[in-house]
Amino acid sequence: SGTMTSELLNDYEEGTWTATITGGTFNNLAIGRYTKIGRQVFAFISPNVTAITGDLVISGLPFTAGARSAMVVATVPPAGVTYTPRFVDATDVYVNVAGTYAAGYVSTYFAFTYSV
Repeated sequence: SGTMTSELLNDYEEGTWTATITGGTFNNLAIGRYTKIGRQVFAFISPNVTAITGDLVISGLPFTAGARSAMVVATVPPAGVTYTPRFVDATDVYVNVAGTYAAGYVSTYFAFTYSV
């Protein structure tokens, strides 16, 4: 029931995407995945970090974010570092980095959602 003219799911897509991350040295960037349902995009990428040199910008989103796009970021940072999500613009996710990262090789995780 409801008052919508159509309740059919007519826009569903899954796939992979390749990001560019500035503000550090990351590997395995091709493992990003996304699901798009209607205008909502759910995406994640799990790169390995070997160095962090400042705030992070994750570029190359699978779809351009719409105006006033909401987002949630769930991250797992390396020990000694805190990631704080800031915002999504048209094609980038901005993440503030605080703390000191001890050199090494650590897998991290970024997940976010936004509207197109």
